[in-house]
Amino acid sequence: MRFQRDTGDDSQLLRRTSPPQPGLALLSQSGKPLTSHDQVTFLGQWSALFEAFQASSMKFRGRIVDIVCIQQLSRIVHTVSKLAKDVTMRITTDSVYFILNEDAVNGGGWLWADIPQDTLFQEYNMQGVSEEFNEIYLDVVADHIVKALKSAAAAKSLKVKLTKKQTPCLSFEIELPSLVPTSRTVVHDVPVSVIPRRLWNNFAQPEVEEGDVSTILQRATAT
Repeated sequence: MRFQRDTGDDSQLLRRTSPPQPGLALLSQSGKPLTSHDQVTFLGQWSALFEAFQASSMKFRGRIVDIVCIQQLSRIVHTVSKLAKDVTMRITTDSVYFILNEDAVNGGGWLWADIPQDTLFQEYNMQGVSEEFNEIYLDVVADHIVKALKSAAAAKSLKVKLTKKQTPCLSFEIELPSLVPTSRTVVHDVPVSVIPRRLWNNFAQPEVEEGDVSTILQRATAT
């Protein structure tokens, strides 16, 4: 498969490291233009491969050694799980977000939880899709995280990592207290789906009007 600029010059070949853009004529190995259906199929496959390549470069690792912070994270995720089943985790250099963006017309709602990373994590490292878009967006079932954190009620430390098993996962490594020199570690792998860059705009921070609350007290009369 190759693709050329639509200039009539069949000798001008292009090499690209990103999905083909509009204005390029896609050609088969024989040099004939692809049909519209084949172009759509090819562009979809190319975009999927490119997004998979970007996802493979993402990294996230956080460690908590303060039991109060571990319990606080558990309470936050537990609250989120009561409001929504599937949520989006947005991971940036400064914060971890839990986001719900449902269609309000169909009875959905918004959830936006912003957790500054330095209020929970004692160690925190992340690498996003690229230098320009240094963020990670994951789709996850909140209740799965709740179940994973149940083992951390009395943990010595909690490590959270973005890993690649059969599918992308958030791995929760929980170090438990031990009466012997060797440590006890429990690992829970929570499956996640990586949200591609082209869909990030669907999870922008909602614009919320400033609240205006008035309280009126009636004048008390003596009886």
